[in-house]
Amino acid sequence: MCKENCSGNCLNNETCYHIDGHCMKGCETGFQGEKCDALCPPGTFGEDCAGNCSGNCDNNDTCYFINGHCLWGCRDGFRGKRCDEQNSPVALTGSCIYGIDYVYGLTAGLVISFILNVGFLFTVIKLIRKKKNKQGTDHSTSEVNDREGFQQRSIPVSHVENHAYEELNATQSVHIYQNLSLNDNKTSFM
Repeated sequence: MCKENCSGNCLNNETCYHIDGHCMKGCETGFQGEKCDALCPPGTFGEDCAGNCSGNCDNNDTCYFINGHCLWGCRDGFRGKRCDEQNSPVALTGSCIYGIDYVYGLTAGLVISFILNVGFLFTVIKLIRKKKNKQGTDHSTSEVNDREGFQQRSIPVSHVENHAYEELNATQSVHIYQNLSLNDNKTSFM
């Protein structure tokens, strides 16, 4: 009857050798020793503890002994799960692809565009007011405006005063209907 148990860290969950407890096919990732009962030493990770930590984990922490990831993040200037990628001057964070110059340029462009649009709007408003003031002092035409205030047409004042019936070509001719008369309940048309 066996007195000791296998470490449980033999490769592919194989059982250890029944006489001395060593793992015949090696250890699971992150473990070492004949019996696979020891973690990888600090600063190493992976199969047979062959991987070296990057040394860039935050607070000088060591990496995770199985996969080399920095569990608490990276120190300044580095990114990636293993903190083995140096930040470039273009990247602000691991997921940012634009540099600070791009952000400043975009902001400046938007501000300039806004200022130009506001200036254009004020110029248009000033021209409209100037045109309205000019039209308000000009009495040589009579304007007909629709409900929104847009001018539809201009009629010279000389044609507005006392000449409305001439435009209709009204004449004082006698119509045939004025000659109708009633004779003994009969109507004559002449």
